[in-house]
Amino acid sequence: MSKIAELHMPRRKMSAMTLVLGALFGFANIHLPVRFDAGLPLLAWTALSLLLVVALHEATHAGVARLFGHHALLGLKPPLVYVSFTVKIPRRDFLYIALAPLVFLNILFAAVYYCAGSVHPWPTLHLIALLSFEINTLGAAGDMWMALSLCRYPADVLVEDTKNGFNVWSQS
Repeated sequence: MSKIAELHMPRRKMSAMTLVLGALFGFANIHLPVRFDAGLPLLAWTALSLLLVVALHEATHAGVARLFGHHALLGLKPPLVYVSFTVKIPRRDFLYIALAPLVFLNILFAAVYYCAGSVHPWPTLHLIALLSFEINTLGAAGDMWMALSLCRYPADVLVEDTKNGFNVWSQS
């Protein structure tokens, strides 16, 4: 087995991408039928949504890892909360684990947003669903970077999680 790549997360590029996405979401919020005065101040709803999303996002990573038979370790390095692994993981599994929160949680948040806004009008839940969708998408920037970076490598490689990114290993 030999290491064929060592990739480090480009923090500046990730921060710039997150700021651009955040600005786009802010612009979109102006045009969405959401009440931003639904009880508590917007900052309080944003903080609540942030806590909810971080917990669900990392739990989804860990749950999908467990489905594939991998033991995930929860890590905390303020301001980051993350899931990591102590063993090398097949690329396919790593891709599913990385993208699962973006896909599953955004479908959940979009469904709640739709239901809370039109089927059963509930302004507070409507706002929390919107904020959660946006926070989850912004928080998945690193997951998307990892997935896109891994697509350059053959399907049979193994992925080793590191503090700053990941290593790609050839099995041959």
